[in-house]
Amino acid sequence: MGISVAEANQPVPESRRAQLRAIAMAYFDGLAKKDVSAVPWHENVTLRTPLAPEGIETPLRGRAAVITWFAGLYPVLGEIKVLDHYINEEMTGICTEALVGITDPAVTLRVADRFTVTADGKIIDQENHYDPRPAVIQRTGAMGTGAATAIDIVDEASEESFPASDAPAY
Repeated sequence: MGISVAEANQPVPESRRAQLRAIAMAYFDGLAKKDVSAVPWHENVTLRTPLAPEGIETPLRGRAAVITWFAGLYPVLGEIKVLDHYINEEMTGICTEALVGITDPAVTLRVADRFTVTADGKIIDQENHYDPRPAVIQRTGAMGTGAATAIDIVDEASEESFPASDAPAY
């Protein structure tokens, strides 16, 4: 008695868990190294994040756009510490809890980033959950200008990362 070809092609649950953890760690390692080019994003990935140019409701689309957007954050990224991973029952997604240090202003953001991963190990959808207010409050000394100030942090980082003649295409 053997297994069918279809069963043989299915990932063993523990190896899929390991694959999902490795994919999430590739992302956080990329942030820590300030180089996300090795993150296994699908060419048609979507990313939702509070600091995206048009907010969380309008995702960034495409691997190149996502890599370019993260490159704009490199100057303000500090220490990254992964706390835990949570994998859904279908093993199609992982949510990773982490602490992400920001250097200007000096604060730590608590994040829960969710990744939907294809069977071949590519991130097809990513949604970053965090409260940007600690960075906004520290930067402005008050609340009330949150969204504009949060975007200013990304804009300033982008200006520091790219020469004016080679600005990132958001």
